[in-house]
Amino acid sequence: MEILIIRGSFKSAILNVLEIPFDFNLSVSPSSKNVYQGESVSFTVSITLISGNSRNIYLSLSNVSSGISYTFNPSSGRPPFTSTLTIHVSENTNPQKYILNVLAKNSVREKYFNIELNVIKKEGSPTSEDFIMEVIFYIIPIVFIVIVSIILLIIFTRKRKEEETRIYEEGEETVFYGD
Repeated sequence: MEILIIRGSFKSAILNVLEIPFDFNLSVSPSSKNVYQGESVSFTVSITLISGNSRNIYLSLSNVSSGISYTFNPSSGRPPFTSTLTIHVSENTNPQKYILNVLAKNSVREKYFNIELNVIKKEGSPTSEDFIMEVIFYIIPIVFIVIVSIILLIIFTRKRKEEETRIYEEGEETVFYGD
């Protein structure tokens, strides 16, 4: 922006006014948390103004896996402000370490902050691997025993019928006499 000031007939000055560019800082505390399957954790997101006029900043979370949901409260604001990020982990989310990206942006700037979410297996809650192992070690042997039992029953029933048929064909008869 230029301002032209004229004083008198021969004196003038030009004043250049530069706008200080908008910038902000993003931080999340703590940067790492543990959470059990089926539970929630909270992080504090802080946005501070570095320079320029404060502008609206919008918050979001990226690199979110299936079974993980989140909310920001509030989800936007003008620096300086803080927001609470609440992350909920479903009961069937795989227990492992997740790196999630907190994103703060507006039309001028965009900043990221990585947080670590360590999902821990909740005692008593089966994972897909647990289910597969259960099938292998419990259900398959039971099915095998049932199949073998049916086969043996069929074999013994046929042998008994064959024996009865042989006895009948040979005409053997058993007679019992009383005392």
